[in-house]
Amino acid sequence: METRFNFAPTSRFQGAGIVVCFDQNPESRNCWRVIERQFWNSGQTVNFSGNEKKFSSNTTYLRLRKKGTSYTAWFSADGRTWTEAGTREERRPLLLPVS
Repeated sequence: METRFNFAPTSRFQGAGIVVCFDQNPESRNCWRVIERQFWNSGQTVNFSGNEKKFSSNTTYLRLRKKGTSYTAWFSADGRTWTEAGTREERRPLLLPVS
């Protein structure tokens, strides 16, 4: 999948990106933020599974490929020149009971 959006985060905990959910329930918390354009301690970055790379373009392209249980992600400022963010195995989050 591939997406494009304009986003200029300016303070901590602002982010936008691709989320993968592992069941059909729209209220599910069984999801993983796979790749995200964000503002964090180190400034404006793209974060893939904890691997941050500096990125300051307001226009952001994100690409995600799933093969088996492996996810590979890329990011780009123009949709033509891509930087690989990394590859990792599917990680389903641990769900805690809601009380």
